[in-house]
Amino acid sequence: MNARGQRTGRVAALLGAALLAITLAGCTQTVSSGRSSEAIEVDAGFGTAPTVGIPAPLDVDGLQLSVVHRGEGERITDGTTVSLHARVFDTQTGETITPAGAWADAELIRPQDAEPGIARTVPGLPNGSRIVVTGTARDFYGSERLEQVRLDGGRELAVVMDVSVPPRTPRATGELPADAMPAVTLDGGRPTAIAPGAGDPPATTTVRVLSAGAGATVTADDAVVFRAYTAAWGDGARLGDDFTTGAVVHPIADLPAGFARALTEQRVGSLVEAVIPPGEGPANRLPEALRQETLVVVIAIDGVSLAG
Repeated sequence: MNARGQRTGRVAALLGAALLAITLAGCTQTVSSGRSSEAIEVDAGFGTAPTVGIPAPLDVDGLQLSVVHRGEGERITDGTTVSLHARVFDTQTGETITPAGAWADAELIRPQDAEPGIARTVPGLPNGSRIVVTGTARDFYGSERLEQVRLDGGRELAVVMDVSVPPRTPRATGELPADAMPAVTLDGGRPTAIAPGAGDPPATTTVRVLSAGAGATVTADDAVVFRAYTAAWGDGARLGDDFTTGAVVHPIADLPAGFARALTEQRVGSLVEAVIPPGEGPANRLPEALRQETLVVVIAIDGVSLAG
């Protein structure tokens, strides 16, 4: 149940910089599309890792923006806390600069607190948008940030980015059939991504079994050894991954209600998916911007013992 920290070290530290192109002045768009941004092919599947085609070598000419998918949510201001996913490419080679798997991680940040490429461009974008931006590293990061990202200022880049706003109040709720739960990507039984939720999440924790184990049945009196991959309902952002950091052990009685419900009466060896509303999750362990968010958790149940 590791939670994502709200880092002050900005998106640039991951080379997953969120780099849009709608300026702050009056929240009006002043960066337009052009030959380089329009030349890049990006699928419109907001919330999932993008498929990108770059006709390399591609020269850039200042900042250019193409909106791949325009959201229908609220307009972002410079003081809005946003969740940013980004993938950065070299337009001369077509190669990805961001580390493999980095798309699943999102950065929580307010544009006004960010580097120039974010502070000047994110305000005005509708919540739930996907865009592609082209320009040089200096255009994106500003001269002061170039040393931190370890890129030459003249390196020509394309950035594909999804931007969303975490909910400020609990989401409206509805029925969630098991076959409508967010899709989970597995690699050898290990979750590597969870798709954003569709529609309204459930009012109470909803659980489905991805694969059934054959071990002992978990009871309310047990301490459980488990690994959890935790993501946000809204954009699928990875909030914690025990499959990478290692299993944890907790008595069922000490767990948030949603986690306890997801584990109890399941068998050791099972892999389960749970959608947990904020009132039944570990809200006080999450960054403030995520405390009203519904969580999607994939849990591998590794063992049990009697709680002491």
